[in-house]
Amino acid sequence: MMEISFSIFFVLLLLGVPITLAIGVGAFAALLYSGVPLSLAATRMFAGLDSFPLMAVPFFILAGELMNVSGFTDRIVKLANALVGHMRAGLAQVNVVSAMIFAGISGSSAADVSSIGSMLIRAMTREGYPRPFTVSLTATTACIANIIPPSLFMVLLGAVTGISVGGMFLGGFVPGIMIGLGLMLYNYFYCRRMNIPPKPRPTRHEFWKACKEAGFPLGTAVIILGGIEFGVVTPTEAGVLAVVYIVVLAMFVYKELTWRELLNVLARAARTTAIAVSVLATASIFSWIMARESLPDLITAGITKLAHTPLMAHFIIIVFLLILGCFMEATSVLIIVMPFLFPVAMKFGFDPIHFGITCTIALVIGLVTPPVGMLLFLACAIGKVTVKETLWTLYPQIGILTAVLLLILVFPQLAVFLPKLLLK
Repeated sequence: MMEISFSIFFVLLLLGVPITLAIGVGAFAALLYSGVPLSLAATRMFAGLDSFPLMAVPFFILAGELMNVSGFTDRIVKLANALVGHMRAGLAQVNVVSAMIFAGISGSSAADVSSIGSMLIRAMTREGYPRPFTVSLTATTACIANIIPPSLFMVLLGAVTGISVGGMFLGGFVPGIMIGLGLMLYNYFYCRRMNIPPKPRPTRHEFWKACKEAGFPLGTAVIILGGIEFGVVTPTEAGVLAVVYIVVLAMFVYKELTWRELLNVLARAARTTAIAVSVLATASIFSWIMARESLPDLITAGITKLAHTPLMAHFIIIVFLLILGCFMEATSVLIIVMPFLFPVAMKFGFDPIHFGITCTIALVIGLVTPPVGMLLFLACAIGKVTVKETLWTLYPQIGILTAVLLLILVFPQLAVFLPKLLLK
C-alpha cells in the first residue's frame, strides 16, 4: 500500500497536479489495491478534521486578510519607523520590526509579505536600497509571522499532533525575537557597506502620535495572546474575538472597510481555508496508510541506526524537513509528514513543545528556499525582480534562520523555559 501511495503521489506532484488531488488519488489507489473498503476514506477524512484546535484556522486566516484592508499595516509600519527608523539601515530595520509586530497580530506569513511588502519594498527602493535586497529581506522577515504567536503553523501542528498550541505559542517568542535581532544585525552591516545613510530621529510628538495610532491594532495581540495564555479563551475563541475586534475597528472607527470589501475578504479567506482543510482531509487517509504499514516504526529503526543520541535523532528529523521544504509547500509538509514524525519523536523522548518549535522553524525556512519558496515568489512578484536576482542577499538571511534553528535545537531551554514557567 505504502509504495503505491508514495509512487502515485510523487508522480502527480511532478506533473503539477494540485497537492490535494495528488494525495487523494495516491491514497484511494492504495485502498483499492489492498481491498480496503472505500467507506474508510470518508471515515478517515472526517476524523482528520474532527479537531477543536483546527476550528481556529479559518478565523486566523480571516484576521490576516482583514488586516490587509483595514489600515492596520500602515499604523504598524509608522510605529516601527518611529522606533527604529532613525537607526543605520533605518527602513530595513523598520521592515524587520514591522514584521515582528505584525506577527503578534496576524499569524500568517503570506498576509505579512503581502501587506508590508507592498508598502515597504517601494519605499526602500526609493531610499536607495537595492531592490533584490529589499525583496529578499521582506520575504525572510515574513517568516517571523509563523514563529512569534499567534502562528497558523502552530495551530495546524497542534491539530495534527496534539501538541499544546498555547505551549508552542509561548515557546515561539524567544526564537522569533532572536531571528529578528539577527536580521537587524545583518541589515546594519550590509547597509553600512552599501553606505546607506540613516534617517533623522523623529520628534517626541511624532513618536507619541505613532504609538497612539498603533494602540488599537496592538490590542489585537493582547486579545489573542493574553486571552490564550491566561486561560480566558481557547485559540478558536481568540480567533473569533480578533476577527470581531478588527471588523469593528475597520468599519466603525477607522471607516476603511466597506461591506463590499468585507464580502471579498470573506470569500478570499474561505478559499484559503478550503485549500488547507482539503489537504488535511486527504492527508489523514495518507497518514492512516502510513500507520497501518508501520512507517513510524520503520523510521524509528532507521534513525536509531544512524543516531546514537536523541540530539542526533532530532537533527536528522530537522534536516529531513529542511530538504522536503525545498521541494514541497511547507503547509503540505506539515499536514502530510508530521502525523507520523511526531510518534517517532516521542519514542526518542523529545519534549513535545521543543520538537514543535524546531519543526515550525524548519518548515518556515522552506517558505523562502528555492525552488518552491512561496514567500520568496510572492515577494519577487510584488518587487518585480526574479528569484535569481535575490539569491546573493537571500542566502545570508537563510543562514540566520538556520543558525537560530540550530541554537534552539542544541539549547532547548530557549524554547521551553517560558512554557514551563507560565503553564504550571
